[in-house]
Amino acid sequence: MRRIHLGTTAAIAAVLLTAACGSESAGSDPATGGGPANATAVEPATAPQYQVINEKRYLDGGSVDLLIANATADQARNAIRNYAQTLSGDIRDFSIRVVHTPDAKTFVCTGHWLRDAEAAKRTTSAVTASAWPHIEINCPEE
Repeated sequence: MRRIHLGTTAAIAAVLLTAACGSESAGSDPATGGGPANATAVEPATAPQYQVINEKRYLDGGSVDLLIANATADQARNAIRNYAQTLSGDIRDFSIRVVHTPDAKTFVCTGHWLRDAEAAKRTTSAVTASAWPHIEINCPEE
């Protein structure tokens, strides 16, 4: 059963809308009055607490499950993005799943992190992106 938190959804939509519409010049600081009049300081979405389980790392890739009981799709996306920030070095592609229980057969969301276009070609995915690294996130319950 999927729960919808309207207050949370509205708050996230407002932050995303503000981030998409607001623009800021390099070096400006809206908090101190610098920059455009419509510029707004936006805090990035914070990731929920999660437990790393089933982590497998190989020479240049791997996979992990992030355990979050009762996670929403938005929380799962934020957790995937947060974990992806830890990927570095020789890692080229990595699968990140958010699950409700350690023995889950299904996932809340899954993310496929790719370091560059060459990694995308190597994994036979048809991913094209305007910037790398890139994460493809899929949340089947939405």
